[in-house]
Amino acid sequence: METRLLLAGLALAAWSRAARRWGSSRPLFWRCAFGAVLGAAAALLVLPSYLGADGSGPPAPREWAAAAVLALLGAWWVRATPPGYPADPLAEALPWAES
Repeated sequence: METRLLLAGLALAAWSRAARRWGSSRPLFWRCAFGAVLGAAAALLVLPSYLGADGSGPPAPREWAAAAVLALLGAWWVRATPPGYPADPLAEALPWAES
């Protein structure tokens, strides 16, 4: 589980740094990227028990596949939110990524 937490933490930290630096130019892209990273992290941390996999080691190929699917769903879900919600698309995502 520690390996998975490290991967999720590194992905969210990298997203946070990049979004702070370049987020003002294309906020919708960075918001969708946050949904994708969050979906993949959730898949790698939560889904192993549902897939019958051992969650202690590095992710298996089917776990990476599930993470990719949830990453796409996360990006799609964020993209499908109504226009203007929230007013600043990165306002909610940055505190989540930093924590």
